[in-house]
Amino acid sequence: MDINSPSPSTTSPAPGTARRALLGASALGLAGAAAEQARPDGGAYTASKRAIQGLVKAAALAYGTRGIRINAILPGTTDTAFVRPAGVPDEAWVQFKKAYGPLNIEGLERMAEPEEIARAILALTSDDFGYQTGASVPVDGGATAGRRMVLPPH
Repeated sequence: MDINSPSPSTTSPAPGTARRALLGASALGLAGAAAEQARPDGGAYTASKRAIQGLVKAAALAYGTRGIRINAILPGTTDTAFVRPAGVPDEAWVQFKKAYGPLNIEGLERMAEPEEIARAILALTSDDFGYQTGASVPVDGGATAGRRMVLPPH
């Protein structure tokens, strides 16, 4: 919680500052797919990501009248140094990712590349989304869309 949830609350635009004049500005909270999809051993992590969503919604209401749009992005598993263990050889990592995707990401069955998340951030903060505020947008390859139904043999 100390890492994920205080940051947006301490970096949100503060009343009475020069930020009030930013008409048409956009801010983005980085939550994560974990806000929508919990894991048995990840309660605190999920709660911290949900906290970001709540802060984004409150800030969107507080600053919308000033023309400041505030949304959250919910990236899924992304091929970064945070996910890849140190020292894993490139070929082993490629094989791991091939196996990981179909087991964990129902939709596209692969991890995101950092550039894909960056493009989603640029799009959401652009004027193309000028009427969107207070939203949490999954960019997770379909991981939070649901799971396939598996029936036992009959």
